[in-house]
Amino acid sequence: MAAIETRLLEFPINAHTAPGYLARPADGQAHPGVVVIQEWWGLGGGLALSTAAHHADLIGAAVAFYGRPLTASDAARLKVPVLGLYAEHDHGIPVEAVRAFEAEMGQQAVPHEVHIYPGTAHAFFNDTRPQIYAAAAAQDAWQKTLAWFRQYLVDG
Repeated sequence: MAAIETRLLEFPINAHTAPGYLARPADGQAHPGVVVIQEWWGLGGGLALSTAAHHADLIGAAVAFYGRPLTASDAARLKVPVLGLYAEHDHGIPVEAVRAFEAEMGQQAVPHEVHIYPGTAHAFFNDTRPQIYAAAAAQDAWQKTLAWFRQYLVDG
């Protein structure tokens, strides 16, 4: 296994800069990349979906952990495979909205999967919030995420 090279960096965004963390194999070979957007109320998964809709030329696949579903017009712009991981009891993102988004992706013939985890709440993946964290759902969601990226970024 290759050594991992890491560093902090800044990148331009909206006429400003934002901090980032880069980790990559130090073997000098080309590898697929994954951009991780931290959980932030109202952004984490929604921003991944929005980026997939508006910058398909830059990414090969997207995974959204409980991200606000796209509008029909934005869903029509999707060209990359999308995995959506949602909570059954998310007060901000009703299951009906998730199902409508799933139907929109189906109409666009976008490769997609949507999973709604029974008995879970928004942020079920966040293990720093024991009152919400759902270990079994989080583990399953993580395995689905790895398989999705493996399918569409590594093997695809």
